[in-house]
Amino acid sequence: MRIAKADLTGTGSKLTLELSTVAPTLGWTNVSLSQIIYKKPPIDGIQDIILSATPPSGITIPQTEIFELSEKLSISKWFQGVRIKDSLGGTELTLRNPTKKENPIGNSWFNMGIIGIREDKLLIRVSYGGGCRLHLFQLNWDGQIMESNPFQVDLELSHNNNEDMCRALITEDLQFDLSTLQGFPKQKMQINLKSEGFSYVIMYNPKN
Repeated sequence: MRIAKADLTGTGSKLTLELSTVAPTLGWTNVSLSQIIYKKPPIDGIQDIILSATPPSGITIPQTEIFELSEKLSISKWFQGVRIKDSLGGTELTLRNPTKKENPIGNSWFNMGIIGIREDKLLIRVSYGGGCRLHLFQLNWDGQIMESNPFQVDLELSHNNNEDMCRALITEDLQFDLSTLQGFPKQKMQINLKSEGFSYVIMYNPKN
């Protein structure tokens, strides 16, 4: 089972996580989302949510099945986004907003691959070595708009591995909502996405 699409809807303290998952066969049951309850706020301000399901037993029918799920969130002061974890060991997906005029949080190594832009959401797949400590990612915009044709903006993705020396290869999908950036252009534009050792050019057509 994999995550096909995820989004946070609502404003302020009234947020809902909406999730679409895809199962490769028929027969999956007990597909659900559950929030982790913390004794202390997480360092990165990201609420972990577990996606769980019971796989089919016996003979399976290879046919795609889609499950639509939603979870109302209890927003705390420390809340900065959500991370959906697959209890079956699939790829994690983190949803959070980019920041404006912030300093990079680190320059730890990672590999970056662009997944694309969907409905004002920038999706980036990252992979890195670790497995023993929490890894932090931050997407920054300097607030500048280059008045070329089309307009251009620079975004920077930074990574702090908290000195994690473990060697497991971790893959994580990051999703950033560009529409939350105040003053971000609402027309066709070119996004120059940079990080340590990587540079991508992406064309962006804002959602009407």
